[in-house]
Amino acid sequence: MDSWLRSRMHELNDLNSVINLASWDREVYLPSKAASARAQQLATVQAIHHERLVDPRLGEALARAGEGGRTSRPSPPTSAPWCASSPGSATARCACPPGW
Repeated sequence: MDSWLRSRMHELNDLNSVINLASWDREVYLPSKAASARAQQLATVQAIHHERLVDPRLGEALARAGEGGRTSRPSPPTSAPWCASSPGSATARCACPPGW
């Protein structure tokens, strides 16, 4: 993975973490008089995140990274955090991602 792509992915992760933290704070701790300011802050950070996410350079970098990688899909996991139990068991309630 090239350094620009790695840096962009870290930046997107950081922005997403800030969005999640601010959203959580808004729901559980934020004083009611601060709601308007927090909404504006969230809108700003979400707009920056969106701009970075839809940047054509990101798509191009991901395509280049994909060209050097494996072309077949990986096998589904035998257990995953989104599964209530191991796939194939009598009580499996797996909400695996699409395509698994």
